[in-house]
Amino acid sequence: MRSIRDPEGFEVKNLLIAAEFGGRQVLEIGCGNGWLTRQYAGHARQVIGIDPGFQDLLEARADQPVSMAHVTYAQLVGENLPFPSGSFDLALYSNSL
Repeated sequence: MRSIRDPEGFEVKNLLIAAEFGGRQVLEIGCGNGWLTRQYAGHARQVIGIDPGFQDLLEARADQPVSMAHVTYAQLVGENLPFPSGSFDLALYSNSL
């Protein structure tokens, strides 16, 4: 059984207030199982979620709806990103250790 996280939706509401996602390229560092990613992804043009945890990424991919084809996941660490400078409009680092 999975735990219920943020049942009131405060985390996502506050994130959407704090950052403008509309039409933006987003990098989420430490996406884990993609729970937060799926909550805001509908507001962004493209999302790349990265995490060093292989099992978490498998879960993120398995739980991703078909309608979120603009979301991809990669096994990477935030300290060594392969993306050129300026590749993203917004970078998130939330709930990561």
